[in-house]
Amino acid sequence: MKLIDIKSLLIGVLLASTIFLGVAATSPADKWNEKQRWAVGKLVWGKINARNSKWMLTEDSKTLAHSDKWPEGWEPISHDGKHWRVRKRIK
Repeated sequence: MKLIDIKSLLIGVLLASTIFLGVAATSPADKWNEKQRWAVGKLVWGKINARNSKWMLTEDSKTLAHSDKWPEGWEPISHDGKHWRVRKRIK
């Protein structure tokens, strides 16, 4: 008769609980909605003046922000080597 290894059982239980909690961890307010809207822009790291390099966020050819840090709320979609395409959910 085969014996069950306690370490293997423990690893299996921890893996199963991690997968279960990872899939089930969504809030009621974070559901997909076909009516959600997204703002899409380009983000570039570059020199604003001779001394400072900053992020420059543009949307539809308008400059929205300059910052030393990644703009809050914007998430990356793609990168083409020079520009980041970013999006932010509009309420």
